[in-house]
Formats: sequence, C-alpha cells, structure tokens
Amino acid sequence: MFKRQKLMFLSVLSGLIFSTPIWADEDKQDMARKAVLAGEVAPLSELLGIVEKDYKGDIVKIELEDEDADEWGGSERGKIFIYEIKILTTDGNLVKLKYDAKTLKLLSSNRKDNHDD
Repeated sequence: MFKRQKLMFLSVLSGLIFSTPIWADEDKQDMARKAVLAGEVAPLSELLGIVEKDYKGDIVKIELEDEDADEWGGSERGKIFIYEIKILTTDGNLVKLKYDAKTLKLLSSNRKDNHDD
C-alpha cells in the first residue's frame, strides 16, 4: 500500500519543488528547492520508509514547513525544516506526525499507543 503512495507523493513533491504552478507560493517553493539542493532536507523517500515501518494506513497529507528552531529545542537560532505527515490508520484514527526534515527524528505525534476506547 505504501509503495504506491510513495511513488505518488514523490511525484507530487517533486512537482511542487521543481515546477512553478500558478497557485503555489513561489517564496515557499524556492525555500523548499534550495533546502533540498543544499542537503538541509532529507529525501521524502527516506521518511516514507520510516513511516511505513511504524504505521499502517493511508497518508492523507504531507507538508514541508519551516519553523523556529528554539520551538523544537534546537540549540541554534533560526529556522528548522519540519515534515508534517497525516495518516489515516487502518483502525480509522488520524495520526499527525512531525519530523525534523534533516535528521528524520520524530519530534511529535498525537498517536495513542494504548487504545482506551
């Protein structure tokens, strides 16, 4: 299931990064392109491999955001790139994950490991 989604999201992400659709915010697009080329952001395919191991379901949204580093406990001032992923799990829960886009370290999750229904 994830393999087909990987291909779809890779093509969507590359389209967002390397093209200029009229509805896209060109500043954010430039930021993403520069970050990928500079090695500040890990490839999405690597992140999807990690997510596939831990979650079963359908990815419904992926965003690349820049946020304040100190908000995430970073020692350096400035910006940090964050991959935000939303997954609709096979048991019907919507899981929101945030990863450091460079290290692919999980920063936050609303996943509940114990099901107290």
